[in-house]
Amino acid sequence: MTFKFEINTQVTVAARVAEQKSKREVKAATSFQQEESTKKRKLSVGTSHTTSANSTKPESSPDALNQFPENPLSTSTSRSSTPIYKNPRSRDLGGRPRERPLVIYKKFKAPTRLRKDHPVKAGIPIDIWQGILAYCPPRFLLKARTVCSIFKAALSYESTWKVARRRHFGSDVPDPPPGLSEMQYADLLDGVGCQSRGCDGQARRTYWGFQRRWCEECLVKNLVLEGEISHIQYLSQAASRYIPQAKFDSWCHYQWVGDYEETPAWAKSYPGSQKIMYGSSAVKNLQNEIIVFMRLNKTDEEKEVWFTTKEAANKAFVDKLQEVEAWCETHRLGKMNINDVIKKQRATYYKEQARSIGMDPDALALCPAFMRAVRISTPPTQRTWQQLLAKIKDERSDAEAELRGRQRRAEIQKYRDQLAEDYRANLQIRANKSSVEQKVVLALADEVVSGLIDSPNPTADTDLIHIILRGVFKAYQAHVPKPKCKNGSDYRLIMDDARMVYEMKVKPIYKRLRDPIRNQRAKLVKCPCCQGTNATISFELILQHMYDEHRYDGCFSFFGVTNSIYMGHDPWYRAEWPRNLPILADHHEATGKWNPDDDSEYKCKEPTSIPAISEAFNRRGVDVKGPIPTSNFVVSIVYAAKKLRCTTLPSQLQALIVMEYARCRYEYSGKPPLSVEYLREMQSSLETHCRGDLFDGFCCLRCHQKNQATEFKDHPHTFAELSAHYVSRHDEQHWMRNMFHFPPALLLWTALESPENKNAKAIFDQLFPALGAMDHTRFNDSDTHRIHRSFTNM
Repeated sequence: MTFKFEINTQVTVAARVAEQKSKREVKAATSFQQEESTKKRKLSVGTSHTTSANSTKPESSPDALNQFPENPLSTSTSRSSTPIYKNPRSRDLGGRPRERPLVIYKKFKAPTRLRKDHPVKAGIPIDIWQGILAYCPPRFLLKARTVCSIFKAALSYESTWKVARRRHFGSDVPDPPPGLSEMQYADLLDGVGCQSRGCDGQARRTYWGFQRRWCEECLVKNLVLEGEISHIQYLSQAASRYIPQAKFDSWCHYQWVGDYEETPAWAKSYPGSQKIMYGSSAVKNLQNEIIVFMRLNKTDEEKEVWFTTKEAANKAFVDKLQEVEAWCETHRLGKMNINDVIKKQRATYYKEQARSIGMDPDALALCPAFMRAVRISTPPTQRTWQQLLAKIKDERSDAEAELRGRQRRAEIQKYRDQLAEDYRANLQIRANKSSVEQKVVLALADEVVSGLIDSPNPTADTDLIHIILRGVFKAYQAHVPKPKCKNGSDYRLIMDDARMVYEMKVKPIYKRLRDPIRNQRAKLVKCPCCQGTNATISFELILQHMYDEHRYDGCFSFFGVTNSIYMGHDPWYRAEWPRNLPILADHHEATGKWNPDDDSEYKCKEPTSIPAISEAFNRRGVDVKGPIPTSNFVVSIVYAAKKLRCTTLPSQLQALIVMEYARCRYEYSGKPPLSVEYLREMQSSLETHCRGDLFDGFCCLRCHQKNQATEFKDHPHTFAELSAHYVSRHDEQHWMRNMFHFPPALLLWTALESPENKNAKAIFDQLFPALGAMDHTRFNDSDTHRIHRSFTNM
């Protein structure tokens, strides 16, 4: 920049002196005129007051008028006019001056008041703004430079950023790497947000290998694998010597920049598998530099010098990046430790304050507002406690109720642990059903069963287990005196007592029915927590089902069995017998919730609620005296299929009758359940002796019960496909019940009652004769016969 100077040679020194002298004279004349005008005003005011005060006095003598000499500058000859003197210090007859000179003091302005309606007009110098902004954190400065032009100008100096960086991070923070300004360095250290143009993604971590802060999507876009640069000359084997490289794990998670002889202390938890990546912009810039340099046709020595210089510069640059990265990671870990200490201080401080107002600290820990407050990494104060106290007023009652529930569950858990110890100590005695408490429970069960026998009202098979177990529980609660535990407390019923009553009192009644279908259906119960499904299970599997299906939704928490280890140690001995067992009858609807303390009256099945013809197999038994043995499942399948082959029933209804016939006969034989290996034998026998497509077109019943998202849930498949799916997905022994999703029995009964299916109805009566037509063995005990008559399924 050039500056042009102009010199006026016509202005002499004498002219400058004369000009300054004239300015002083004008200033003096102006000051004198101001003083004279002020004196004139004061004298006029004094004269007016004197005239009004001496209005009643006689006129003054002529000599008095000549007391003061006339003002030689006055143009008025009137005596009443106020004289004005040019020199107020002139003396009269050697006496004192007539009037002292008027001194006017300058009035200083008051300090500037900062008000909203009167903005400050005086500007602050930019160097003062630099000193103020140097005390602010770098993250604030990154936003402040966008506020106004003054801040932007003040932050245009590197010294401001440098002082702010050292005051905020400490004097041990390294200087910025080559190529980065202080502002860019501060942005990488303390900034947030993705630095890709046009991207608004959230990002906090700086990848020092690329000197950028990217989100996950932009990170993947700007990376180049080591194998992708093999086509570039001079980079195929020595790329890391000229540009920085970064190490990533197999999940594409950034680890560190460059190579280390040993893993850094701050990266001990990183996985060992690594792959090398480069920044796409660095690779592109280096490729352009190599192309431009090669066009210069340098000698081999010059090329070697150029590449050696590039290698040395890159090594120094990577060392600087490693220094910065090591400091950042160490600072981050130290800050995390400090934040953890501060969070613990906040929790301790708030609990002490809660104790001072009479609130249990454990109840405070259950308040959602407290859990949010202790996640803040700032020291606690009385103000923050007052803010928290206003929030927990509405949450205190719920938190205290939750604390009481947890304390109660802890006491129950302690009692269960004592039961487990007593069980291990008295294992042999309880196994023989000869302990004192077991004898009392069995005696009460006999009384309940006797009451049912004497009752004139019939009881449905599905209600039998519920009525007996509920009756035993209520009878024990009213029983006095109760058996004692080792610690002297009253013995409380456990689930093993309920299982004992079921096995020794309820099961024998079901076995006397002599009908396999009716016997099996009567023993099944439903889970109250399985809403929207009619799946049934046996009473012996209720605890296992609750653990498998509902241990995470709170329904299983009552039993206190929290892991699979206890399931192997017979949880029936650790679980207390609740007032309301987690079982429902077939005619009850599951609500998805279970209340162990529910004491509402049990609703029995009404005799008129379901007609006798509502199901095809109702009041029927399987023909166990046929021409084939009951234990041969496959032969029974082929026999029933040949019988129904000549009928006009749909194939799915025929498959239902065939499967029920073979399954009931096999279960009647008392042999263990068949394995899935019999599926292949069953398919080959049907194809050889009857029809191989009888069991085609079915869905998987097990997938439907568990509501599993598979194609076998709602779409029919062939028998071979369904068999392969069931073996690979479920692999259960009870495949005869849970594999095929048959049509409802009501649809079968409707088809059998139609006139065109008279032949099928006759064959069905042969396979499943009515109970009155079967040759059952009569019971010798009259009470047993009454039970058989009383518990007929309605």
